[in-house]
Amino acid sequence: MNTALWITTGLLTAVFLFSGPGKLFVPREKMAAMTDAARWVLAFKPGTLKAIGALEILGAVGLVLPAHSASRRSWCRWRPPAWP
Repeated sequence: MNTALWITTGLLTAVFLFSGPGKLFVPREKMAAMTDAARWVLAFKPGTLKAIGALEILGAVGLVLPAHSASRRSWCRWRPPAWP
């Protein structure tokens, strides 16, 4: 089960990392001209698309960082009383 969760986390992280920068850096009109399926971006303001892209990148970091930082508890100066 743990392996399946890590595979799913890795796939979601890859999707977020590949789609986030596109929304963050590619102009809205250029993205809409790529395919007919991408015309949905015209319904949003450019700032909204940039926010979505930034949140996708932060989502990718949020998927991986907690598991990585849990293995390195010495990074934390303050620890809750329940931590060993």
